[in-house]
Amino acid sequence: KAEMAQLVSIIIPCFNAERWIGEAIHSCLDQTYQPIEVIVIDDGSTDRSLEVIKTFGDKIRWETGPNRGGNAARNRGFALSSGEYVQFLDADDYLLPEKIARQVACLKDAGADLVYEDWQRMQENSDGTKFFLPMDVSGHHGDILKELLAGWATPPCALVFKRAVIQNVGGWNEKLSSAQDWELNIRIALAGANYTYLPGCNSVYRRPARETVSTRDSSKMHDNIISILKDAERRLGASDRLTATYRQALALSYFKIARSYYEKDRPFFNKMIGEARRLSDSFTAKQPRSYRIVASVLGINAAEFITLLRRRVKLLKCLHHGS
Repeated sequence: KAEMAQLVSIIIPCFNAERWIGEAIHSCLDQTYQPIEVIVIDDGSTDRSLEVIKTFGDKIRWETGPNRGGNAARNRGFALSSGEYVQFLDADDYLLPEKIARQVACLKDAGADLVYEDWQRMQENSDGTKFFLPMDVSGHHGDILKELLAGWATPPCALVFKRAVIQNVGGWNEKLSSAQDWELNIRIALAGANYTYLPGCNSVYRRPARETVSTRDSSKMHDNIISILKDAERRLGASDRLTATYRQALALSYFKIARSYYEKDRPFFNKMIGEARRLSDSFTAKQPRSYRIVASVLGINAAEFITLLRRRVKLLKCLHHGS
C-alpha cells in the first residue's frame, strides 16, 4: 500500500504587494506535489493586495488584520497551518512547479529536519523590465552553524522545514525588522537541527526597484545583525560551545560589517574591528594575501585604505575607457 503523502503548508506574509502576490499564490497552487494548503496573511496592506488575495476564493486560506510586521504574519500563518512540512514564501517571490515535490522527497530520503536549495535573484527595474542574476549556488556545508555565523544566508523561498523544527525554536522573532530569516536559521542550527542540501534551483527571489523594509535603513539592519551575533555568542558560551571555529566565524561577520563603514564612519569601523579582534585574530584569513600582509605589518586601517585607493583607481579607469 502506497504511503499517504503528508500535507505541506505554504505560508505567505503580504504587505502592499499587489503587483506580486497573485504570481506568488499561483506558483503555490501550481505545485506538482499534493496535498498543499496555502495560507496568506495580509499584514494591513493599504494597496489592492487583499482584493487580489480574495480572487483565489476557497483555493487558499487568508486572514487580514492591522500591520504588525512580517514576522508576526509568519507566526500567525504558522499557527493557522497544520502541515507536517512548512514552506515560508515572501509575497514578492515565487516557486517553480517541482519545488515542494523535490524538497519533501529529499527530506524523507535524508531523514533531515530541513532542506535548502540553490536560488536565483530577479532584478526588477523601475521601468518594469526584469532580468535574472546568476544563480546563487548554496553548496553543501559540513558545519551549517559555522557558515551562518560567518554571514552565509539563504532566503525563505529556498527552504522547506519540518513542522517540529519551527515549533522547537518558538517561531520567528517578532522584534526584528531585518535579517530575520538569517536569525531564525541560526537559532535552528544552534538547536541542533539536521540540514541537508539539494542541488538545483526551484525558487526565485525578487529584488524590486523600490526600497524594501529590510534595506531602507542600513544602520538599523546592522544593529539587528549585531544583536543576533551577540545572542549567538551568548548561547554558545552558555552551552560551552564557543570554540575557536565559531569565534572566527563570528569575527568574520563583525569584519564584514566594519568594512562597509570604513569611509562613512571610522569610529564605528574601529569598534567593529575591535569586536572581531576580541573573538579571533584570524578574521582576515579569507582576504587576498596582499591584504593580509599589509594588515599584519601596517594594520587593518592601512589595508582598508589601500583597498579603497585600488577601487577608486579601477573606477577611474572604467570611466576613462567608457568616455
